[in-house]
Amino acid sequence: NYGLYSQQQSANYYLIANTFKDSKNFKVQTSNQLVVSYKHKFTNQSKFKAEMYYINIANAIISQNPAYAYYSSLNESDNFNRLDNSLFESLTNKGQGMNYGIELSYQKLLDKGWFYNVNATVYKSLYKALETDFVEGKFDGNYIANFMIGKEWNRSKSRILGINTRLVYVGGYNDYQINTQLPYSIISTVFDYGNPLSYKYKDYFRPDFRIYLKKSRTKYSRTISIDLQNFAGIKNEGFRYFEPIAGKIVVKNQLGIIPMFNYRWEF
Repeated sequence: NYGLYSQQQSANYYLIANTFKDSKNFKVQTSNQLVVSYKHKFTNQSKFKAEMYYINIANAIISQNPAYAYYSSLNESDNFNRLDNSLFESLTNKGQGMNYGIELSYQKLLDKGWFYNVNATVYKSLYKALETDFVEGKFDGNYIANFMIGKEWNRSKSRILGINTRLVYVGGYNDYQINTQLPYSIISTVFDYGNPLSYKYKDYFRPDFRIYLKKSRTKYSRTISIDLQNFAGIKNEGFRYFEPIAGKIVVKNQLGIIPMFNYRWEF
């Protein structure tokens, strides 16, 4: 399976261009994507799937200024530095990216009330900036694993009670080091785009739990469920910033236990 895709650049770039009344006309980002897949059905309730993929990205935004030699829009999340005019003035559409990997999954559908799903991915996420070779990008965690298992009981002809749990394990992402020496570091976190992403976040792990009751009728069904995301309260790293009052870099964790109550109608 092959596809050629395009998308607009992040709105941050157009917003700042308008702020500085700049006439930059950024091209859309394009990607060539190739996917080769294999599927095998063991029984009506179980199947296996393997996929290999390759993605080549063009027209990513990078900087022509050697001081920002490793900057790329492919690494952007919330780190866009709105205060650094010299970075914005040097931006161009000459960046590249490359993602490739293999994903394996096995699914067991409902059988005697039980069901489960196992999924694992090994991948690389690379980018190329100003006169650099391809290097590891922000989202190059290298591996992802998911496991889900559940059980359902028929309480009556129209009512089903079910529980399931899901485990997610993701390799830690990369980030730029924080520059604390520049004058405006005291009012904004400034990332060092002159060097590769050398900071590595810890691996991410999250266990979820769900219990639900489903009532079915001829023309509709209703589901009441309680979800506990990260029910073990694992402290996963979220982001880093420079705290000027304390004079140090602070790592903030993501949310702990997240309870959710859901009530859904389906027609």
